[in-house]
Amino acid sequence: MPAVHAKRRAGPRTLRLAVRGFGHVGQALARILSDRGAGLEREFGLRLVVAAASDSTGAVWSQAGLDPADLLNVRTAGGLGRLAADRGSASASLPAAAEQAGCDVWVDLSPTDVRTGGSALEETRWALRHGLHLVTANKGPLVVAWGELHRLARGSGSHLKYGGATAAALPTASLAHYELAGSRVTRLEAVLNGTSNFILTAMSQGRDYATALAEAQTRGIAERDPSLDVEGVDTAVKLLLLCNSLFGTDFALQDIPRQGITDVDPAAARAARERGGGLKLVARAWREDAAGNAPAPVRCDVSVRELDSGHLLARVNGTEKGIVYETDLMGRLAVVGGGSGPMPAAASVLRDLINLGRELGLSD
Repeated sequence: MPAVHAKRRAGPRTLRLAVRGFGHVGQALARILSDRGAGLEREFGLRLVVAAASDSTGAVWSQAGLDPADLLNVRTAGGLGRLAADRGSASASLPAAAEQAGCDVWVDLSPTDVRTGGSALEETRWALRHGLHLVTANKGPLVVAWGELHRLARGSGSHLKYGGATAAALPTASLAHYELAGSRVTRLEAVLNGTSNFILTAMSQGRDYATALAEAQTRGIAERDPSLDVEGVDTAVKLLLLCNSLFGTDFALQDIPRQGITDVDPAAARAARERGGGLKLVARAWREDAAGNAPAPVRCDVSVRELDSGHLLARVNGTEKGIVYETDLMGRLAVVGGGSGPMPAAASVLRDLINLGRELGLSD
């Protein structure tokens, strides 16, 4: 079956997006496109058009493109299914809408199910089989079917971009793929979960676990059910994606030993800080061969570790994240920071879209 994006001819510098999920991150992306769309086109020579979108109320599409401001208004009014007929057309599903609108890119911003992949997995399969490129912040399909989705992408010539799923605003996989190109990553250490890091930082300042968690929930940093964050699952998921991406492994979630922060002694967190370092939930991966040779087995784990004052991640506090790469040719490199929340997550999706445009030869 021919690729969906092969049907459209909207211009050499246009990407037509099918956006799955219009919650906080989807709305933040719409705000960015509404506020900066014209500027992005001037700066990068790339026009990003939301041609189809869906949420729990339904799917809509428009050959001319859906106005991001309209999408935000109808979301506030009760969902995309309420979009007026003169602003777009309703569809039975987002795949049907994407096909009708001639979309190039499947943008998955829907909730994550890391156990089964959820309904997002089958729709991701559909998108790749039909030649759409994938830009995703949804970890679930990649965790459950990493190898399968990459095989589908290779078969259809689709590109996969998942920076939003590997620590969002913090450039992790993209840093390695672009800036470390030609070097071999031999080891990585990272703080990848802002919620856990916020709680550990608060505990180092004198709060107990329950108080620190309640503060994180009040500030909107932690979910009502924070188990995926505090039990180390989210960190393990991100580490899985990085290992599979950078080391060529095909790990499943159960392959990664993990520890959470729920049993951390507040006194230990305070003592680590007093010694000049800090307790961190650290994701690690390394090749057993010190030279990082590709045939060597890859080991990984997620655990609470005390980092001394000289460690590059020791001062990554609050909701900040960070990653340190050790390489055979470039030595050690680190990147620290990156905001947490819907807007930084949406910005990471925008980054992937711009880089996709560059790789396709559409963007300056």
